[in-house]
Amino acid sequence: MGNVQERDQRTPADFSVKARLECWWWCGKSDHQWFTSVPNAFAYSFHCPACAAERGREHDRVRNLFVAEVPELVAAWRDERSYEGLRVVDLFGGVAGKNFGLTYSLRCPSNHKIDTVVSSFLFAACPWCRGKQTRSVTAMKTLAAEDPELAALWHPTRNGDMTPATTAANHRRPLWWKAGHCCGFEWQETIQERVLGRRPQAGRGHYYCPKCESAWGSLAWLDPELASEWHPDNRLSAWHVKPFSGGVIAKWRCSTNPEHEWAASVIDRSSGRLCPMCSTAGTSQIEKKFLAAVQAHDPSADAATLGRWRVDVFAPAFGLIVEYDGEYWHRVKEEIDARKTEALVALGYKVARIRENDLPHLTLHGSRIRQISFRPGFGRVEETVQDLVGWARGAGPSVGRSTH
Repeated sequence: MGNVQERDQRTPADFSVKARLECWWWCGKSDHQWFTSVPNAFAYSFHCPACAAERGREHDRVRNLFVAEVPELVAAWRDERSYEGLRVVDLFGGVAGKNFGLTYSLRCPSNHKIDTVVSSFLFAACPWCRGKQTRSVTAMKTLAAEDPELAALWHPTRNGDMTPATTAANHRRPLWWKAGHCCGFEWQETIQERVLGRRPQAGRGHYYCPKCESAWGSLAWLDPELASEWHPDNRLSAWHVKPFSGGVIAKWRCSTNPEHEWAASVIDRSSGRLCPMCSTAGTSQIEKKFLAAVQAHDPSADAATLGRWRVDVFAPAFGLIVEYDGEYWHRVKEEIDARKTEALVALGYKVARIRENDLPHLTLHGSRIRQISFRPGFGRVEETVQDLVGWARGAGPSVGRSTH
């Protein structure tokens, strides 16, 4: 009984739109109650079945009236033919239906032609008058609010008193524009022509400036900070490529150190890839500590690419490579790690692999391979590196496996 009382006390706030609970509904009219178990059926158009049946009966009644009995139709009649003997239903279906091709001339009080929308006019008033009324109460969407990028090209003097803040975003007459971001070209065009096909997602190859063909949504426009590293030797300018142009390989010059120059695709740079010479992105804190400790013995030590392999630390003074194998990333990479180590040894380097926590040692042996178990919370980086430097110089042990 208590459960029944709890159910009776529930309110709409207790249910989601897609709830599948059996409920009673009431539209507010006497005896208009109905039962449904799927409230979601009314999520977009809530209709009382009894009211819908009443409206259907009323529509049938009006459709069977004579035109002379409906004052609105009599006042709207403009046809040379008489409406005597015609029923309301005879005016419907001039575009499609049993009266196809047969229409009568009617006008609403505002003189809008309603020959083919008699049904809409009769039951919901003139659709053109309703649309005009809706537009009058709807705030105008201005160009400045809807498309600030396009508004930035607005010509400052040649559009009279009009401004982006007072011009509708769907204004249809030609307007004057000025490409102040590139060559200063001035031209006249409608908003629709200016926008159509020139968005980055359109992918049609249209251009932002009609004269110098700088791209709409270009790298220079959308990411000026990255564009500042665009190398002047590139054939195209940063105004002519989009930020995520995957096939465009460009030359870059580091803004931190202008001596750093390298080639990379535009999409890689836009995705966050930094200067490879001064970036530590993707390097863990423990790897940075090992690098700093090795640099204390060899200042030229740094991350490097040797052959086809990228290594964490390379100390050229000792021919030493230090690879830090974190447990999370390397627990299922034994085969790749072993192949990489063998390839680096074949190039003539000594390779030390720092295996984190309980990572097992690789099944490798040789005087140029050193494997060390290391626990970040307990192991001392400086002591481990001191041992490796001694080994690389030939003073330490030269076994293939060891534990630290």
